[in-house]
Amino acid sequence: MANEKSNLYSSLWASCDELRSGMNASQYKEYKDYVLFMLFIKYVSDKYGNSKDFAPPVSIPKGASFKDMVALKGKPDIGNKISTQIIQPLLDANPPLARSDFPDFNDSNKLGDGAQKVEKLGNLIAIFENPTLDFSQNRAEKDDILGDADPSTLWREIMMHELLTGKDEADQSQAMDPPERLDWPLFVYGALKPGFPAFEAIRALVETFPRDVVTGELWVRDGLPMLRKSDHGSVKGYLLHWKPGQAETGYAAVCAFEPRKHYAWSEVTLETGVQANALVIRYPFKGNPQPPDRSFPMPSSVAKPPTERDPHHPTHSVWNLTDDPAFGPGLEAVERVVKEEEDKMQKTMDDIWPRFFRSQMAYLLLWSILERLSALCFGPGQEPMQRIKRLHELPGMVDLVRLNVQREGDTVSDSRNPDTAYKLDRTNAKKCFAYYYQIRSNLSHRGKGMFNEFDKVHCSLKELLAITQQFLGKLEEQEEQP
Repeated sequence: MANEKSNLYSSLWASCDELRSGMNASQYKEYKDYVLFMLFIKYVSDKYGNSKDFAPPVSIPKGASFKDMVALKGKPDIGNKISTQIIQPLLDANPPLARSDFPDFNDSNKLGDGAQKVEKLGNLIAIFENPTLDFSQNRAEKDDILGDADPSTLWREIMMHELLTGKDEADQSQAMDPPERLDWPLFVYGALKPGFPAFEAIRALVETFPRDVVTGELWVRDGLPMLRKSDHGSVKGYLLHWKPGQAETGYAAVCAFEPRKHYAWSEVTLETGVQANALVIRYPFKGNPQPPDRSFPMPSSVAKPPTERDPHHPTHSVWNLTDDPAFGPGLEAVERVVKEEEDKMQKTMDDIWPRFFRSQMAYLLLWSILERLSALCFGPGQEPMQRIKRLHELPGMVDLVRLNVQREGDTVSDSRNPDTAYKLDRTNAKKCFAYYYQIRSNLSHRGKGMFNEFDKVHCSLKELLAITQQFLGKLEEQEEQP
């Protein structure tokens, strides 16, 4: 009876576990990539190596099958031959695959030197020689083991399994660990770029920050820019050189800013030849990451993950706030509601309920935009409410509040506790944001008294929109163009 894929993968990993000896948790996680490649090459070799299809999903070049890999066991240069005689021909024959998708079988830091590497790779290959691991006819119960799909999809199916995302000792903490090479500079391409508010938190620790470029693709997931290592594309950013003795403190601040669930450390070589640390996307096939291009279809039913897109499709090489639809079309939608309601309020009070709820929706959308802005300024790793309470700390925000608040002294009560009230005070930006947020809370919970609140909602929407637009306008003036 055929095994379900979960049982198959579990037994494979149990067999390979013996090869873990001497590795710490982080090395163990990296070693999974070698196991996953073995499963991939064994599967496609069995499934398509002798395929008579006119155009099989995966092309197996002569000399690049699993059997050819078996023939390399015991050879002193086995690691180099796997990379050059197995992996490279597969890449040449299957354009959707990228070299960055596969591990380096000649990496002595991970596999050891000389006889140690030869023995370790030989043992790993031997595990997959098990006759029970014959995929030529096997279809798992209820679902195909990997499915008949293009090579990038086959690889993604493997990568998405728990072997890649399974918990280990290093995963138990939500905080990121610093990179291994603290003596290397940091390449930044997102919210930590010079000119953005988040950079100010580490500015005193940085000595110089020249511009530089890294090879790879820029993707965005839930508003967060993410670098995906790739053989094509380029991403522009800045190289942060820490002041003497400040690297450890600087990297600790970066780890506190960026969430572990989204990013992982990687060592990159920049266009200038400098080696640096960079944060790359941790799970590239989860959460529906998108290219930072408003013209690209956004629904998950239409959008494709990175490896399924045309590798020659141009990607944005610079991340800017204007790439985020929340700060473009989102704010434009709010502005339309404000302008249309301004015109109607001077003419008629007809259809007051639909108009009230439309303003309410616009106000809640505006706060969603501000919450996203707070994540980019204070770090997505912080709790949302902690970030919201710090909006008044953003550079220039005190002046913008003083300029745009028109209803000095106006108050709003907490709908759940009428004894608590918040007052607009243009000389106190913190109190003003507390007032605006209480309006939001009342709309989200109770207290939707239309005649009492319509004017407060509309005026708050108008003032808060102006503050947000003017703040983003100042940031956009500092943004770098592709």
